[in-house]
Amino acid sequence: MKIALLSGANPRVCKEGPTVRLLKGSWAIGVQGIIDSELTLHVDGYECTNVWHPGMTLHIDEAELVKLHFSKRGSESFIVAFAEKV
Repeated sequence: MKIALLSGANPRVCKEGPTVRLLKGSWAIGVQGIIDSELTLHVDGYECTNVWHPGMTLHIDEAELVKLHFSKRGSESFIVAFAEKV
């Protein structure tokens, strides 16, 4: 099961994505289309990471709430971020 965290977000106009509640278990957070922007991932209210590389996937366990926002806006036309149940 995949859940969209950012769907076609343009870094020049989008500030942050919605807070998404995940089911208990292990999840993989992936980002597609990122070139030079920086995203900050918040897991259950805590800042987790703010550096994403193309093709990078983060694994999180037992998280309830996740949120992404742009900490540095880049030149991409759109970015897609998703959570996938592992």
